[in-house]
Amino acid sequence: MSQKINLLSEDLCNKIAAGEVVKRPASVVKELIENSIDADANDIHISLEEGGRKVILIADNGNGMNGDDLLLAFERHTTSKIKDFSDLDSIQSMGFRGEALASISGVSRIECISCTENGEGKRIRIDGGKVSDFSPISGSKGSIFTIRSLFYNVPARMKFLKDEQTEYRYCLDIIRRLALVHNNVRFTLKHNGKEIFSLDDNDIKNRISILFTNQQTDKLIPINYDSGELKISGFLGHPENSRTRGAEQHFYVNKRIIIDRKINGTIYSGYSDYLERGQYPFFLLYIELPPSEIDINVHPEKTEIKFRRNFAVTETIKNTVKTHLKDALKQDPDNPDSKELWHYSDDNQKYQESDFYSKNNSLNKPRARSEQMEFGKNSTFTAQTPDMDLFNLDKRIAMLDASLENGKEGERRAKLEPKLWQAHKSYIFTEIASGVLILDQHLAHTRILYDSSIRTLEQKEKGNNGQQLLFPISIELDPMDWSKLLEIIPSLEKLGFGLREFGKNTIIIEAIPLEARSIDEGKLLQNILDDYKTLMMGKNPLLHSIALAFAEKSAIRRGERLSEPEMQSLIDRLFGSENPYYCPKGRSIIINTSLKELSGKFK
Repeated sequence: MSQKINLLSEDLCNKIAAGEVVKRPASVVKELIENSIDADANDIHISLEEGGRKVILIADNGNGMNGDDLLLAFERHTTSKIKDFSDLDSIQSMGFRGEALASISGVSRIECISCTENGEGKRIRIDGGKVSDFSPISGSKGSIFTIRSLFYNVPARMKFLKDEQTEYRYCLDIIRRLALVHNNVRFTLKHNGKEIFSLDDNDIKNRISILFTNQQTDKLIPINYDSGELKISGFLGHPENSRTRGAEQHFYVNKRIIIDRKINGTIYSGYSDYLERGQYPFFLLYIELPPSEIDINVHPEKTEIKFRRNFAVTETIKNTVKTHLKDALKQDPDNPDSKELWHYSDDNQKYQESDFYSKNNSLNKPRARSEQMEFGKNSTFTAQTPDMDLFNLDKRIAMLDASLENGKEGERRAKLEPKLWQAHKSYIFTEIASGVLILDQHLAHTRILYDSSIRTLEQKEKGNNGQQLLFPISIELDPMDWSKLLEIIPSLEKLGFGLREFGKNTIIIEAIPLEARSIDEGKLLQNILDDYKTLMMGKNPLLHSIALAFAEKSAIRRGERLSEPEMQSLIDRLFGSENPYYCPKGRSIIINTSLKELSGKFK
């Protein structure tokens, strides 16, 4: 009988392991920076070319390695972090499994120069897992890793990499996250030869001010909690600076990056009294626990974690957030203080759970007059296209009603004079012969703006869709948002935005689209950018993502009062669109309730 079980080669094992450890250039950046930190480096230089697809260079001033250690470092399951099984309960280093360098070297061309304190060192070059050079060299203490042509020998993995700017943003995100927790380390980042930032200040607030915009971090609320074993520190963003999507949210446990929706949900619940649904705050939180209280070996990238006493930790986090927000904002004095759930009985390992309460009345503040939708001479909301008379309210409702009734009786009833009224400043009702028609005003306007935007974006030349601002607005973006904005500036200009670059990561808004609502123009641009990023993550087409982001953020909102002429204009334009019954996301815009259905409700 032929043999069925095969012993895999070391080269193939490394390539398979790379699938877990090395997903993209950002994975390499994370592993190498964490190795530098574990080597006690306090100065790390990162240089990327083509988003890390072509070259990744990480240089540090850490302890360095001698020749024997350098050779061993590229073998699988070799590490200086642990020695036996008991060490897993007290891991304090970033990495510990000993797979990163072996995996990276198996799918790239890598060179490492490492020198110890006496200046003596070695250089090793590995191509696709095979050592091509190992020679002595001298230099200053530390290590320099240069990774070229990532996945050059694994074409199937190469084709899944994104474009240069997308991969660069993934790298930038991980570097920022590491810089925010290791503020004792100087970080310098260059991309394609251009310096992005240089962080050499130990003060975390100064580092925050460099990495984020003032709009994101204005009015930061310090947070501090210490029960002895459990410590919580960091900053909470002011609720008024929350964003609808893409908020900067950073959470660390024992200086380890944690990305967990459940933990984020715990923090959101602490904000429940101050945010509407769909708003996301900025936060930067550091948790410190004894290593024995956490399990970090639950995910290949070590970005997830398990708490031994999950309920006690998460409830303490939630109540600490709630208490600090209440104290800082001086709102709702009847809100209960934070209840400490951490302490427990050592005898039975049960928590001494105190009562805790959570109010769910999200603020639904009325919009200021300046934020209301206005239909003045500068708005095209009431503008009519040449053939718009074919879609006036009377005729369109008559056509709809006739199609519902099917026959002369339906046509006769459709001649009734339609009346419009607004319910809860969100829904438009109109009486038709067959019953009642209900429209969602926000979804209706979203459909109108989406269709208009798609037509505009498909044009080769820029149209005249903008209105000049009397006072141009300067908007500072963080590096992540700036990189994304550069991708869509031509499309935004087609829609009517007048944008001009002004210094590092700063844009000047000189004009806005005629259809844009009368709100803070800077916030409108930021909201459009947030929506666009989320839509592109879902692999939506480019023009669809831009048009939908603009339409949703520029459309009238639920809760805004409309006059009868405004409602009629809205419906006229809706019925003039190609698909007036569904919004771009597929939600129903119109609900028809027949007289028969209404009668049935009273039986």
